[in-house]
Amino acid sequence: MSPIRSAFPKAVTLSAVAILIVVFPACGLGGFGSNSNPVITFSVQPTTNVGASQILSATVVNGDAANIHFGISGFSTNAIPSPGTVTLVNGVYIYTAPTTVPTYSAADLAHGAQNGKVDLSAVYTVNQTSTAGASAITTILGPVVTGISPTSATVAHSATQQFTAFAVGNLNTGLIWQVNGVAGGNTANGP
Repeated sequence: MSPIRSAFPKAVTLSAVAILIVVFPACGLGGFGSNSNPVITFSVQPTTNVGASQILSATVVNGDAANIHFGISGFSTNAIPSPGTVTLVNGVYIYTAPTTVPTYSAADLAHGAQNGKVDLSAVYTVNQTSTAGASAITTILGPVVTGISPTSATVAHSATQQFTAFAVGNLNTGLIWQVNGVAGGNTANGP
């Protein structure tokens, strides 16, 4: 009977060790299966009108939301003339679309950039080290001119004539006025 008595304490010892391995990860104290890396969820409005703004926000699991910073990333930093801006105003990140629909070089297009699209990013940073990130794309919509009034006019030398353009989806932001193909006109074609 002595072999049975010596085996019993060994079984109890093994069970206690197994319980300790399971308990520590469940308490978040590290070990096998522990995951304390931040996870970011980030989304933006799928479309943004030229010149319009949207508030950027993200949520984080296993971290402090105050450590999330927003920006413009990827090919979008090469947009012509601009991808827009991300600014921090009173603790709120705001994306403002450019005043014209952004385009990209042939090289950027060949590598996956798409005209009119801007890649925005949310990055979790602690002690100047980025540990997690997420990105989302918004498509910049330009105004669509549906009419101009009057449609034609004869204007005497040194006189003025007011024209009104009607745009869909953008309240006329980003319209470029041209006189005989010259943006804003000139002394030969009128200001």
